Amino acid sequence: MKGKTQLAKQSPGPPYHMLRPFALSVVLSLLVVAPQEDPKPFVTVFKVAPILCLTWIVLRKEIMRLETVLLLLALVFSMIGDFYLLWPKKHFLEGVMAFWVAQAIYIVSFGFKRVSWKSGLAAYGFNLLCLVVALNFIPSPPEKMAVTFYSFTLITVVWRALDRHLLNKEISWHRRVSGVVGTMVFCASDLCIALLQEGKMLPHTPTQLIILSTYYIAQAFIVLGLCEGFWKL
Repeated sequence: MKGKTQLAKQSPGPPYHMLRPFALSVVLSLLVVAPQEDPKPFVTVFKVAPILCLTWIVLRKEIMRLETVLLLLALVFSMIGDFYLLWPKKHFLEGVMAFWVAQAIYIVSFGFKRVSWKSGLAAYGFNLLCLVVALNFIPSPPEKMAVTFYSFTLITVVWRALDRHLLNKEISWHRRVSGVVGTMVFCASDLCIALLQEGKMLPHTPTQLIILSTYYIAQAFIVLGLCEGFWKL
């Protein structure tokens, strides 16, 4: 019994306390950013603050290696996309392209070590169904093309995270599950942009609360799925 108690003391578990600044910054972002229909540039600080907190976790917990650099780059391009999408009417394409780069990096990070083509076909089929609905709410042809291109990249991230979870048991289940949850919630968040924001199904503030909260949750789970050092006891 004494031995078990000593082992428990030596293994405190993952440092969940490091997520507190992230959680606080998410609340501030929802309070400040969501109500803004024509935000001032200073609002960018609140928009990107949660991603900066995730970047801090990566820098604190990860050894600097190729996988770490890729994750940091994905977060940097995500923040660039966050900046542009504060003004979607003016910079929608720039924002989509920045997030496309981030998603392409996530594809490389999740990797192709083990591949199930069946899950890939299922993922792409689901993406086509979503596109049929979503493209009805996208106004211009260039934006339709950008969204189509981006959506297939995003669903590839989901596919790679799913295969990683199902086929690569060498990775801890915490990381595998986090990756799948993060990528799926990211899809849901982006679908909300098409349906709620572009389709104007809800007023501005509730729409932004849904989009931002799901986006931040998705990024957090993806980072935890790719951050090996966070889970080391």
